[in-house]
Amino acid sequence: MKKALILSLLSITICLLANILNYQYCSAQNSISPITIKCVGDSITSGLGMSDAHKTSYGGDTYPSILYTMLKDNGVNAIVENAGHEGEKTSSIISRSGNISLYVTEDLNFNDSGFTGPIDDKIAAVYSNDLIVPVTYTYTCTDVNPVIIDGQKYTAVGKDIGNNQWKVFLYKNSNNTTQTITAGKPVLISNSQNNDITIIFAGSNDKKDITIDDYVEMLKAGITSDSSKYIILGPYTGIYNRPNFVEGKTAKERKTLYLQRMQSEFGNHFIDLENEWFANAFAIANQNGYLNGLPTEKIDLINSKLNQNIIPAEFTYKNQEGNPHLNKAGYTVIARLVYERLKILGYI
Repeated sequence: MKKALILSLLSITICLLANILNYQYCSAQNSISPITIKCVGDSITSGLGMSDAHKTSYGGDTYPSILYTMLKDNGVNAIVENAGHEGEKTSSIISRSGNISLYVTEDLNFNDSGFTGPIDDKIAAVYSNDLIVPVTYTYTCTDVNPVIIDGQKYTAVGKDIGNNQWKVFLYKNSNNTTQTITAGKPVLISNSQNNDITIIFAGSNDKKDITIDDYVEMLKAGITSDSSKYIILGPYTGIYNRPNFVEGKTAKERKTLYLQRMQSEFGNHFIDLENEWFANAFAIANQNGYLNGLPTEKIDLINSKLNQNIIPAEFTYKNQEGNPHLNKAGYTVIARLVYERLKILGYI
């Protein structure tokens, strides 16, 4: 009887001790500062058409929101920032990501209402002595304000100038007596720095005058200005096939050269979405129930399209086959690939 009582008391003591230790462990975990992750990019990062576009929310539909949800559901204390904006090229994406030098390339004159004319391509980003690129912030005003030039604060304002054409204008408040901002003045834009991890999705909107050397140089500037921990997402839109981007007589040769360069420069930090998105989309969508209820013929057709590197309508915004703008099913694929790479790199 005494032995049974002693064993019972011992068992209770062990349980109490385990609960105390578990409480202390959980308290310690909760007191750790969250990992901060910034996702920079264009409309694919912002989540064009999604209810949570331009922001991050638990249970949301953009890839930053889905990534945040995955992290939270797996006990990772993290803050994920959606810093994606429509239409941006690599040059403007990276110029927002950290301490990139910027300057005014021509005089900006204010009118009586306190506005300059359009400033698009009148601010240049300096990536090196040989790579100075004009930038525009047509859809990114919230991420660049305030704009500080010569110690004065200004506001970048996007305006529709007709025919659905948007331009960015610089506005000064009534206390600012500046009439002209002269060419050569350095520019500082607002941006969130000192993130633990930077995820860059760039290149979808670049024009034919960008070479792979330019692309790599800009990406390197983005990762060194903000964080030593990073992931780069290569577009699934065949960036290597653009004129002058990379050498090679055939698409296969160009793709090989593109992948070799990216892997040699960034190693395991680089995710080639053109390969990995299509290779993993079916399994990830199936695991998350996005294909539930579809007839066998439809599922076979989806699988066939993915094998041909065609984005099926079931993964896209507005249900449009081949649309690079995705829906929750499509963005879940990106988020899962990023989440798994974060683990492989030892970031989480």
